[in-house]
Amino acid sequence: MNYAESIKYLEEFQKFGKKNGLENINIILDNFSRPEESYDIIHVAGTNGKGSVSALLNRLFSDKGYKVGQFSSPHINTYNERIRIGEKQISDEDFAYTMSLIGEKVSELFNKAEIYPTFFEILTAQALLYFQMKKCDLVILECGLGGRYDSTNAVKSPLITAITSIGKDHTEYLGDTIEQITREKCGIIKKNIPVCVGIQSEVSYKIIESFSKRHGAKTYYAKDYEFNDLLVNLEETSFIYDGKRVFSKLIGFHQIDNIKLFISIVKAFNDVKGTRITRKEIIDAVERVNWQGRLEKISDEPFVMIDSAHNPPAAKALRSIFQVDSRRKIAIVGFLESKDYTEIIDMLQEYIHLFVITEPNFKQKRDKLEIAEYMDKTGARYTISADINDSVKIALKEYKRGDVIIAFGSMYLIGDIKKIFMELLHE
Repeated sequence: MNYAESIKYLEEFQKFGKKNGLENINIILDNFSRPEESYDIIHVAGTNGKGSVSALLNRLFSDKGYKVGQFSSPHINTYNERIRIGEKQISDEDFAYTMSLIGEKVSELFNKAEIYPTFFEILTAQALLYFQMKKCDLVILECGLGGRYDSTNAVKSPLITAITSIGKDHTEYLGDTIEQITREKCGIIKKNIPVCVGIQSEVSYKIIESFSKRHGAKTYYAKDYEFNDLLVNLEETSFIYDGKRVFSKLIGFHQIDNIKLFISIVKAFNDVKGTRITRKEIIDAVERVNWQGRLEKISDEPFVMIDSAHNPPAAKALRSIFQVDSRRKIAIVGFLESKDYTEIIDMLQEYIHLFVITEPNFKQKRDKLEIAEYMDKTGARYTISADINDSVKIALKEYKRGDVIIAFGSMYLIGDIKKIFMELLHE
């Protein structure tokens, strides 16, 4: 396969949707002699914050000389973004080569099967194989959806597991209540393997603690760490930690929680491996890390940001930033069919001067007329764009110096928005 063929092959598996069970991914990994057993793994589940926590870990351990693999999802522009070593994405050539290896094995193993591997199982197997081929020391492995039946949970003996904040998302697969969703996330907890716990609701804490005790898993808590004198705005996040003011490009009050979880994971790593990662090294990682698509500023003037907020917990985090920033905001929004866009609009509309409604370039996109109809009911001010390009033109026409243009609602939207803005601003 060449690169284009490998992408086409991968996307053919989207028709098989999602399913419960780890049988297929285990069959594939078994036939590659379990590549994931050749390196240490930090396995990360949760509703929001997985990418930021993983990026922090990647930054820290890469700076310390580890060869660090990172598997994340979804991507913003290309599938290559999901598989990286350090900050370097998998090359087109390596993507095609590893997908060819996976493809040959899948054809051999599932030629007459009634249940084929899913899209995400194929990607997971590809990433784990690639990290072995590149001789990684450590892999940061993000769950795609849930935990218990996520294909990443075929990993039997991670070094550490971690659960970021839990909220309502993917309810059609994980359940309608926080209790149900938390139990699914807890599926990654393993016997006698430390689990690091992000900031949670009381009900989630109780369920996680119950699972941890049952499995003899030592718990490390983000809530055990305290920062002082928080300063958060759309430009930066800063706080006092260990007597030093720390500045981070990870924007938002929610990122404070992610950083605390990151520190708890480092503590667990030190305990498990007998290392002595210092506070200075932790602070350096926090100040150096970048993670695209998370309140990412792509232009100073006009002031333009993109954010991956696509569910109510993420919208709540976005609202907390809007509450401390009085500038007029123009929001380019588009959602997928599976997302609860009504709660997002309800939370944010009082802070938005104008919504510019568009649709992501994705099959399961939410009809923009449906969104407009809902905004008619709520009294939100909006306009409907012809397409994504048009949404950017409308936002720029509306923009005045001192305003903020922000795009959110879907990862499949903000990548295109970023690309269009970058092209326009560099003409």
